Amino acid sequence: MRKNETTLAVQGYFQAKRKELMALAELPICNHSGLIGGHREQIYRAYLADLLPRRYSVGRGMVYDLIARSKEADIVIWDSSNFPSLPLLDHSFFFAESVRGVIECKSNWSAEQFQDVLEKSAAIDAIVPPKEPTLDDVVETLNARVSALEHEAEYQGTLLVKHQIGTAAMFLTGGQNLTLTCPPKLVR
Repeated sequence: MRKNETTLAVQGYFQAKRKELMALAELPICNHSGLIGGHREQIYRAYLADLLPRRYSVGRGMVYDLIARSKEADIVIWDSSNFPSLPLLDHSFFFAESVRGVIECKSNWSAEQFQDVLEKSAAIDAIVPPKEPTLDDVVETLNARVSALEHEAEYQGTLLVKHQIGTAAMFLTGGQNLTLTCPPKLVR
């Protein structure tokens, strides 16, 4: 099966962006791992900010609910159209209800770095956004009930799913072997 021109153009775009990101990641002229890592995190944030729908913003900081908080997150993707953040100079505090995803950035793959990612993901999983139905949930339920009445059908209910914050990690470089032994409670 031959790929069409659009598919090839999209693939070409992402291949060019990969080359651009890799070149930008190599720009720091110092050997300080913290500065290099911060530089690369900013590259990822800028890339995602260009790619995501305008409803979402990209930042860094900590995610809070009423009881728990995350560890510092390298990249936080949050719904900035419907929720505020509490900005500080170089990071922000984000409300759990607004956060859609958290990404940890690492320069090199190692068992120690992967363990750090797992611990930070566990801290995100411990955050429990409110369980009450949101205004959107209530409106959707009312729409379903009205639609059932209009079509003289039985209302079948509305599925409400609890908000969950996604977690991911990006490793700029890594080894050939990704086999790792981890404590079972941290592996999902």
